[in-house]
Amino acid sequence: MNRLARTSSWLLLEKLVKIIATLVTSVWVARHLGPETFGDLAFALAFALIFADVSALGLRALLQRTLLHEPQGANETLGTAFILRIIAGLGSGLIAVLTAWLLPVTTPTTLLMIAILATTFVFRSTEVFEQSFLAQQNPRPTVMARVTASMATLGATAAFVLLDRNVLWFVAARAAEFLVMNVGFTLAYVRQAGSLPLEYSRSRAGALLNESWPLILSGLGAILNLKVDQVMLAQWSTRENVGWYAAAAQLSEAWYFIPTILMTAAFPQLVQTKLADGAAYQRNLQRAFDAMAWLGILVATLLTVSAGAVIDLIYGAPFAPAASVLVLHVWGGVFIAMRAPLSKWIVAERLTYVSLVTHGLGAIINIVINALLIPENGAMGAAVATVISYSVSAYGALWILPATRPVALMMSLALLAPLRLARQLLRRGSS
Repeated sequence: MNRLARTSSWLLLEKLVKIIATLVTSVWVARHLGPETFGDLAFALAFALIFADVSALGLRALLQRTLLHEPQGANETLGTAFILRIIAGLGSGLIAVLTAWLLPVTTPTTLLMIAILATTFVFRSTEVFEQSFLAQQNPRPTVMARVTASMATLGATAAFVLLDRNVLWFVAARAAEFLVMNVGFTLAYVRQAGSLPLEYSRSRAGALLNESWPLILSGLGAILNLKVDQVMLAQWSTRENVGWYAAAAQLSEAWYFIPTILMTAAFPQLVQTKLADGAAYQRNLQRAFDAMAWLGILVATLLTVSAGAVIDLIYGAPFAPAASVLVLHVWGGVFIAMRAPLSKWIVAERLTYVSLVTHGLGAIINIVINALLIPENGAMGAAVATVISYSVSAYGALWILPATRPVALMMSLALLAPLRLARQLLRRGSS
């Protein structure tokens, strides 16, 4: 098995375990709590995740690329990123709690849930060590840490359901998952390197932040696209609507890890191909868009025809309204899938401003459409806003910028991949 396949296999294993554990725990918790309380939990998780993503400082893919291009400065790069993430985690956590406290819709229980989740932002600073392993195409140590944390959370959730615990226990389990996972990252890195990378460089910090600030803002735009609908539903609709929407979104988004995993594993090879053979780089990029587009269409079609049965089987009758939401929401996944190779292309080409523009425009459109549709249409309005915003941020906005129009054309060709294939087969048959 070559290195890319081995890396993909480990990452796929981790994501499969994670998604199964997340789905099982989500279903148990949703059935246990009911739509309204589950809506409270979904609101707290979505709200905290927005600030957690900001605390990552847009360093994930940027660190991989920097470590690949400048391996001699790895200790300084990781040490600087580690310290930056700790500072960002503390600041983001405090701002998250303060912002939640100022919102009129936040109850004492949801505020406490958000505060518990905010403590994880500092733990997540050790994600920089994961990027080191990914740059080496050696994800096994961090995969083991993530799998251990997921299984521990699954066991704790099952116990809390059987013991009939309230919602705070499930939030605490989620926070503990991050603690276990990030302790695992740290131990794996220390075992390999011998010590923590605590070498801080002001100039390195400046260089990283100078390039990452558009990624920070674009990351905020991306997470707003994913989660702002649940926050706005909590403000302008009922908690039951939040619960129904969260249940549908959980299923609709369950497969998003596949494009991300495939492109994360392929990224080092893509960078190397770009440096060695520009034509091969373009061919590989088009193949990636083709595969991701039709993976998204296949999943969306399957869930569209089976939405009612799937919701009833998994969540039960109280969540029946989530089926209509799922039928709409799932089509946004086509654009999310194509966004995976796009995101890697942006980093490889050093066009970080593109991520900022596209995610920012998508987030603005999402917020505006949610504001227009949620008061009258609830969860269905949020689903419509999601699909439109995903299509704009991952595809439509690319036609605006001259630098991204060639990639927009690649995406258009990807959507026409079956016709292109049929044309090639006809040509071969006639020759």
